[in-house]
Amino acid sequence: SQDISGVLAILAEEHFDAAQSDVAFGRYYKASTRTYNFVPMSVNTPNAPNADPKVGPIVISEIMYHPAGDGAAEYVELANISGQTVNLWRYDTHTLSNVPWRFTDFGGIEFDVPLFTSLTAGQRIILTRDSTAFSREFAPPGGATVISWVTGNLDNAGETIEVQMPGDYDPVGRTRYYIRVDRIRYSDGSHPEEFQNLGYDPWPTEADGDGWSLQKKEPLSNYGNDVINWQVSGPTPGQ
Repeated sequence: SQDISGVLAILAEEHFDAAQSDVAFGRYYKASTRTYNFVPMSVNTPNAPNADPKVGPIVISEIMYHPAGDGAAEYVELANISGQTVNLWRYDTHTLSNVPWRFTDFGGIEFDVPLFTSLTAGQRIILTRDSTAFSREFAPPGGATVISWVTGNLDNAGETIEVQMPGDYDPVGRTRYYIRVDRIRYSDGSHPEEFQNLGYDPWPTEADGDGWSLQKKEPLSNYGNDVINWQVSGPTPGQ
């Protein structure tokens, strides 16, 4: 825009959610889609180039949004990429209660992970729409933790899914703030209108009902909300 003095002023507006203490947000350029994300940074860098996005300790590592068989068998796999056990809950000193992490798609799914769920270093757990349908459709390794979210389903056309940890509680507004731990906006590969900078949808189409799942490439510590860090493969829940 241009003000009345004739000086050109360029403004940028960014929206951000709750954050952990002492964690800054910054713009991250994704060459794969020629777009930016405004995300928590791994290191604060005032007066210096931005660091890479903060990733972990829990990441979304596999997404089966459209199973070839029973649609209720859809699932999302979470992995602990840290070197220590992560508790998926926190004790809140305001409410004097334990508050769980949650998984949401900002639509029909808003699932609280069962209290006292923990992931040891390298461990994975599976969140599924229906644990019975999931076990019938797939063969996870023995001892794999499978948890049903029951209400809602993943969108076969693509959507945003997110893992969140509980943040501060505002006793005045009685509001619980949640902090993003990992977020993925996936697509079924057929929505070029959402990728206008490219002119085509870069997400693979094979995961849309052909029996394949979206799997995060190694290393899992790469930024998740970027199509370049994902691939299709035969489903491997819990592995």
